[in-house]
Amino acid sequence: IGFCLNRQMKSFLLFFFLSVVAVASDPIPIIIDTDIGDDFDDSWAITEAISRPDLWDIKMIVTAAKNTPARAQIVAKYLSTYKRTDIPIGIGLKTSNYIGNLYAWAKDFNMTQYNETYGNVHTDGVAAAAYLLRQQSIANPIRYIAIGPTTNFGVLVKHYQDVVPKVEGIYAMFGGLDYCYGHKPVKVPGSCSEYNEAENITSSFAEFNASWPITITPLDTCEHNMKGQPWENLKAANKSSRPFVNTLLTSYCVWKKYQDCDGHASDTLFDPTAMFMSRDLKLFNMQWDKLLLTPKGGLYRNKNGRGVNVALTWKPNGLNTYHQLLSQWILDYRIPE
Repeated sequence: IGFCLNRQMKSFLLFFFLSVVAVASDPIPIIIDTDIGDDFDDSWAITEAISRPDLWDIKMIVTAAKNTPARAQIVAKYLSTYKRTDIPIGIGLKTSNYIGNLYAWAKDFNMTQYNETYGNVHTDGVAAAAYLLRQQSIANPIRYIAIGPTTNFGVLVKHYQDVVPKVEGIYAMFGGLDYCYGHKPVKVPGSCSEYNEAENITSSFAEFNASWPITITPLDTCEHNMKGQPWENLKAANKSSRPFVNTLLTSYCVWKKYQDCDGHASDTLFDPTAMFMSRDLKLFNMQWDKLLLTPKGGLYRNKNGRGVNVALTWKPNGLNTYHQLLSQWILDYRIPE
C-alpha cells in the first residue's frame, strides 16, 4: 500500500522525530561566548539553551568584545530572572565602553549584590573558562558556542594553549560563504566581511587556525527571522503569568526602543541558529569545506585552507521546523520555583 505525505505532515513528523531524539540523549556541556547587548539574537540563544536543560548543560557564559562588564550585567539579569544563578558568568576582555540598546533593560541591575549573593562572577572570564576546560572530564568534553566577535579566543589561544585540545569543538556564527548580508550572493570569494570575524581580525585568525574542530553557520543559513504561527504563539503568551516568555519579549521591546515590538516577524536569529547547530545538525545540509580567512574577515574556499564543517543550506522544511521547535521550547519551559 503506497501513500503520500503532504508538506505539513512531513514537517510534523520531522518535528516529532527531533523532539524524541533530543530527549533520548544526555545534555552537552557548553561555554557560551557572547556579545549580548548589541543585536538581540544573543538573548534568543541564551534563552534557547536555558529552555532545554536536557539538551544543554551551560557551564559558563563569557561576555565578549567592547563593554564586557556591562554585557555581564545583562547576562546576570537574565539569569536572575530565569532563576539560573547557578551558571557562572565570566567577564571577557574589555575593548571599549560601547554597549548596545539592550543595556537600558539592565542598567539598574545591582551587579555587586548579585555577586555577593552567588559568588560566581569572574572578572577574568577567559582565565575562568580555561580553568573550567582543564577541570572537565575527558569523557564529557565541552563545546564552545561562539556567538560574538572573537576577542576572547585570541586571549585563550595565546595564553592558554594547553586547553585548546580539551575543547570538543567550536560551534560558531561565523562568516558568509556563498551569501552575505541580505542574502546577497557573494560574487567575489572572500568579499563578505562578516562582523564577528572582522571586528578583531587578529583574534579571528587565532581562533580559526587553532587545532580545535570548527562547525559554523555562516550568513548563508543563520540570517532568518521567525514569523507566522511560531512567532504569533510567542507574542500571545507574552503576559505576566508566563514569566519566561515575558522576560524575553519585554527585553526585546526595550532593545527595539519600544518601536514595532509587535511586528510580524522577530529580529534576525543569527546566534540561536549556532546554538541549535551545536546540538543537532539534522536540519542542515552540511558540507566539509577547506576555507581560508582574509585580512578583512571574509571566508573563501581554498585547497590549502583548514577543514571546516559548514551548515551551508537548510533541508526542505528544516527552517520552518526549527522555528517551531524554538518557539515551542520557550513556550513549554517553566522557571523553577
